[in-house]
Amino acid sequence: PIQDKDEEFYRQFSVIIAGLDNIKARRWLNSMLVNMVEVDENGNIVPETIIPLIDGGSEAFKGQARVIIPRITSCFECSIETFPPQTQFPLCTVAETPRKPDHCIAYILFAVNKALSNPEADQIYEAFVQRFGTSKLNCDDYEHMHFIYEHAKERANAFNIEGVTYMLTMGVVKNII
Repeated sequence: PIQDKDEEFYRQFSVIIAGLDNIKARRWLNSMLVNMVEVDENGNIVPETIIPLIDGGSEAFKGQARVIIPRITSCFECSIETFPPQTQFPLCTVAETPRKPDHCIAYILFAVNKALSNPEADQIYEAFVQRFGTSKLNCDDYEHMHFIYEHAKERANAFNIEGVTYMLTMGVVKNII
């Protein structure tokens, strides 16, 4: 994690380009860079101690980027309200490095809805179509939901993630959590 690095590590850079996947890490990095800015005996910023941060992120197919110049422009913390509320799961996390049961459920949901294209997701989609004779997921159909649940449990087991339940599956699929 970025938090394992000390100030000396960050001082070696003239600019930092970050594509962090969570707010906590972004806040930490912002704070580190702001605290590294030195002031002289008159309270003026010492420009050589400023390390600009180019912060970028994405959610599904939407992205944003901003340049933060510590103690000069609005910092990350000051502009956090400009972030739209998260309405989806990070696609790259869901597909490549799931960490939570919700990610495993979302992966199966994305696969069934053909929002992912890789061999594993394609197999899940094909299995759904073969089993139900349709490619349209019905969130109120117990068998459809059970399909999502069972496949999410398998994915969770493959990544050593606990906590996939039928109730959580319904919550994620119906977007009520």
